[in-house]
Amino acid sequence: MSGLPVALLAAAATLLAGAGWGTGGGAGRTRVPAARRRPPRHPTAATGAAGVRPAVTVAVATAAAAAATVAVLAVGTVPAAAGVGLAVVGARSRSAARRRREARRRDEAIPDLVDLFGLAVAAGQTVPAALATVAPRCPPVVRPALRDAVRAVGAGAAVADAIAGLAPRLGPRGWPLCDVLVAAHRLGAPALDALDRVAAEARDRRRRDAEARARRLPVTLLFPLVVCVLPAFGLLAVVPLLVASFTDLR
Repeated sequence: MSGLPVALLAAAATLLAGAGWGTGGGAGRTRVPAARRRPPRHPTAATGAAGVRPAVTVAVATAAAAAATVAVLAVGTVPAAAGVGLAVVGARSRSAARRRREARRRDEAIPDLVDLFGLAVAAGQTVPAALATVAPRCPPVVRPALRDAVRAVGAGAAVADAIAGLAPRLGPRGWPLCDVLVAAHRLGAPALDALDRVAAEARDRRRRDAEARARRLPVTLLFPLVVCVLPAFGLLAVVPLLVASFTDLR
């Protein structure tokens, strides 16, 4: 196979991989059970980065395709193909790690968010007023979602629909909060006791997650110990002794 067709094939493969990576593929998306699916958010809340992200994806994929073409023409087919494969795998790994970090920060912020809603409700505010009060004061990781909900309500969307639209953005641990707020707004159900229960459960889950990460820490430290510390010890302590011994033997 000649160099130019191989370069075009590599460019096309990289373009597809880059497009899949930029849109998040399908592996990193959270599957929402059918029983817990929410109605779509109000159009004003859905606008934002939706029109910017495809353009960024196309730009990244085009740059990756050009780099793959240059690599194939410069170093050959096999090294370029290996490099492209490693680059795609690395990009997807970094994207998945970034999504996991964002999900962890979001889950850790849910107890504080529930506490803020509990304070607002305990002060006598209604659900729409509590939403407007909490949105600018909540943890930064969930602040854009709440601000979008406040803008949707200001644009004329139903309060229950705007709150229900928060559930996919708050993750599975945010569903109980959304359920309590929707029930309090639609049915007038008491929200303070329910928010206290949701906050206690969220704090308990955050504590269990922290304990699980602490238990995984010794295993995580094995990699730098084996790869960095032990070889450095060997180079600094064992190798000089061996060199001195061989010198004395000679």
